[in-house]
Amino acid sequence: MPKKYIIAIGVALAVLAAGFVAFNRPAELKVESGNGRSSDAASPAPGSESGDKFVVAHPFNLDQIASFSKYRSCMGHSYSGQTVAGGEEPHNRSLKHYITPLASVRESGEEIPIYAPFDGEISDVTYSEPEGDYQVWVTPNPTGIKQWHFIFFHVLLDEGFAEGSAVAAGERIGRAHLNLGGNFDIGMKRSAPFSRPAISPPFEHFSDAILADYEARGVTVADITIPKEYRDANPCAIIPGSEGVDARFLPGSGEREQVVLE
Repeated sequence: MPKKYIIAIGVALAVLAAGFVAFNRPAELKVESGNGRSSDAASPAPGSESGDKFVVAHPFNLDQIASFSKYRSCMGHSYSGQTVAGGEEPHNRSLKHYITPLASVRESGEEIPIYAPFDGEISDVTYSEPEGDYQVWVTPNPTGIKQWHFIFFHVLLDEGFAEGSAVAAGERIGRAHLNLGGNFDIGMKRSAPFSRPAISPPFEHFSDAILADYEARGVTVADITIPKEYRDANPCAIIPGSEGVDARFLPGSGEREQVVLE
């Protein structure tokens, strides 16, 4: 668990003793999406009934992206565990998305910017070896008892951004650092006192305006997730000797479990 959340537990207890939690967000937000499109979107407090869809700006430029892996795919390696939906999923699936840029973007070395998906704070920055890049957590409600975290994997922050930096929806905060597979990743977690951060499907928290841009490229929410029942019955093939939390999947086993943007 990131070091800041140990501190957060103590803060949460203090807030409970006081008998209230204060958290305010703007009523209306004009967001400039990463692909140059704009939309007006309400930005309710995450955790409220109306606040489930709090990603109101594109985290990357869709015009640079060729495809991304489905939630529960067999791409890469295991990324699983406790989920927000309840229960723990086994280490034979990936509960995140690998984002693959267009071949023309990769071959040209064109920079792939990343953007804050909402107003909030960069709550944790962890160095990744041997890639030489970072895992970055962005949190919309850093003072809340239950905190959501949008996670970028294999990225580099721009100068001026660090752990603790405030960010605005649609603001550029860094760039992708493509790993050996030619992609970078995104995920979503929710943390709460006395429990491990739990995983949630990122696209469940994208606003309708953001999802409309995916639909315009031929992708619907139904295309994005592999049902749990299917994955349970058809677990990912694991490279012998790599079993466990970081189990590696057989190369090519997730190639057909990707969504291609039009």
